[in-house]
Amino acid sequence: MDLLAYWKWETYLRDQRRSLGFTFNSNQRRLFNDIEPGDRLWLVSGRPDPYQGTTYVLLSVLHVTEKAASFPLLNEYGKHYRVFGDPEKSMDFDPDHQDMTSVLMQLHFSPPRPIQCPEKIGQSLQTIRALSPSDEKLLEEYAARLRTIRLSRLRGLEAQ
Repeated sequence: MDLLAYWKWETYLRDQRRSLGFTFNSNQRRLFNDIEPGDRLWLVSGRPDPYQGTTYVLLSVLHVTEKAASFPLLNEYGKHYRVFGDPEKSMDFDPDHQDMTSVLMQLHFSPPRPIQCPEKIGQSLQTIRALSPSDEKLLEEYAARLRTIRLSRLRGLEAQ
């Protein structure tokens, strides 16, 4: 089952500077219980925008290869669960020139509980959400239009 998780923008930048590769950490048990190798974890964030408030962006899709509970490095983060993505299949997307607000508003999730209004996107994604098959297709189509980036490209985003 594919999941969608929210990655705080500042945490995303910090993690990428540390070159942690295709990993994601969380205290939410759902990250460990509801995802299996072969599933995907879609990671979105609210990027601060001085002109528009918050712009929602697709950061990464991890093709999960393994998961861990109480992974030793997680103690530094205070997180209990981690997933690892296949470096050959997982992708990081350029957060510049994208706004996926309309895409997020079209997701239904499983069980169905769509986001009610754009102002509630961040709040609605605080809990890791399971995606429906139609949600997965919508995200695949959106991701196909985005430019992928290498992690080193993110160093220039810190000043923004």
